[in-house]
Amino acid sequence: PLRGWGLDWVVFASAGVEVERRAAPEGHRLEVWFERSQNLFYGGVIHDFLAAPGKAHRVRLEAAGADIASSTGVFVEVLSARRQLAVSEPFLRSTGWRTVELRFTPGPGERLCRLRVMRPRSDRFDNQVSGRFSLRRVSLAVSD
Repeated sequence: PLRGWGLDWVVFASAGVEVERRAAPEGHRLEVWFERSQNLFYGGVIHDFLAAPGKAHRVRLEAAGADIASSTGVFVEVLSARRQLAVSEPFLRSTGWRTVELRFTPGPGERLCRLRVMRPRSDRFDNQVSGRFSLRRVSLAVSD
């Protein structure tokens, strides 16, 4: 979980997507497998946390892709109830582990925020997705 903040990971089931939490030497790791090629929206891996409105925040995590076939890719984003606060670059094809930093400042009333793994649906008929996305070492920092 985000160290010292919020709740635990919540995973929603979706046809064609398998999610597993694995124990690893560096802590828990989430694995998201897109099992069959299809054009789907997926946003079923979430972590809610409390934020301080008006203060700068940074979510840092490590993520990797394995054989992700998609024209839109897989993203990690931070949301409030009102808007998208930050989004990563897309993960496509195979990548080694890389550090992702999402910087954001919640506005007034944006106390509850959400970290989400997401794959957007595309208007293109041939925009299928398959492959694996992995996530580990998630932390949250607030600037004074």
